[in-house]
Amino acid sequence: MLLRLRSTLAALALSLLAVAPAAAQDRIAEDALRGHLDALGGIATENGGNRAAGTPGETRTGDYAAERLAEAGWTITRTDVPFPYWAEGSATVGTYRHGRDFLTMHYSAAGDVTARVQPIFGGGCTRRDFRRFRRGRIALVAAEDCTFRRSATLAQRAGARAVIVADFTDGPPTAGTLVRPGVRVPVVSIRLPIARRMARSRPRIRVRVAPIAERRVTQNVIAELPGTEPGRIVMAGGHMDSIPRGMGINDNGSGVVALIEMGRRLAARPRGRATVRLAFWAAHENGMYGSLAYVRALAPAERRRIGVYLNMDMIGSINGVPEIYATRRRIRRAIARHLRGAGRTSTEGGSDHTPFMQARIPIGGIYTGSLEPKFPRQRRRWGGRSGQERDACYHQPCDDLDNINLPMLALAATAGADALADLGR
Repeated sequence: MLLRLRSTLAALALSLLAVAPAAAQDRIAEDALRGHLDALGGIATENGGNRAAGTPGETRTGDYAAERLAEAGWTITRTDVPFPYWAEGSATVGTYRHGRDFLTMHYSAAGDVTARVQPIFGGGCTRRDFRRFRRGRIALVAAEDCTFRRSATLAQRAGARAVIVADFTDGPPTAGTLVRPGVRVPVVSIRLPIARRMARSRPRIRVRVAPIAERRVTQNVIAELPGTEPGRIVMAGGHMDSIPRGMGINDNGSGVVALIEMGRRLAARPRGRATVRLAFWAAHENGMYGSLAYVRALAPAERRRIGVYLNMDMIGSINGVPEIYATRRRIRRAIARHLRGAGRTSTEGGSDHTPFMQARIPIGGIYTGSLEPKFPRQRRRWGGRSGQERDACYHQPCDDLDNINLPMLALAATAGADALADLGR
């Protein structure tokens, strides 16, 4: 009920606010985007309820995108992405409920530990935070100012037999990742209210983790339209996998369907002289393995050909606020020209623009939000509900077909397509 109310409010606000120079009827059609989202939902339903990395759901997502773009005239290639597959198996944290109260961190080690919990009041991001930690205990950390992996590694070095990470929301725990294997102790995340009680009572509890871990190979899907200047490439991309616990409709089905419709729009209109590439990245949720593998495989001369990479990740948040990030002013301006009123956000953070940025390839992107709150001034501009998360279903099973803001998704997809066309000129 609340999700539908949010969607209705956002739709009303967007209908009242003309934010792009093109007329509303010139936007990518919401019906087309909805049709693709329904197809992704069907793929998830037929494959265990998800489209997770290394599973048939992810493979079928890539097939669907490839088929739609091939129909529009794009040339399709696929590149192998070996990665360490990891799936949450059975797990125990005291008497708490798995999935509702706690989750295992991606790439947690297996283990069965019973020990007393000791809170790390400094947050758990520096060695100094652990100076009074007693070896053999279970570390309770916040990891507010560092990656989960860093905090878990510091706890392990301090002698922790297991690590509990306090989730940063009051709702169900989110699916976090340690990015890659290597941490040798069990690591779980737990709801913030429970973590607070643990910090006060310091209970002796059992933490048992028994994940499934093996090597697998998945594939990136790359689509290309040749331009008249072979020395210039403009790119856009987004990851196609979901977390294992849900359909991943906003994260990142929104990016997948936007890229499909961007491709159809670019193929049907004059788009400039540069070659255009669209990328559907595999194994993002496990640690951005698809985009990392792609960038690492580029020869130096090929890297220099790429004038820009635009990232499309979470662009249909139900209570969203459109924001732009970019490393060059010309890229920011190209997007803002078609997405007027959008805010700015940092280029920092874990999405698939990061490997390109690290390779000194200019990047930009659109993002509408996850667990960030919406402020009153943003509500006045974009509708929705102030004080609420932009996507309360981020990394939750409820990121389903009801968890999408179609007007905002259509706006972002249109801006992405037209900005890429401008940059290609």
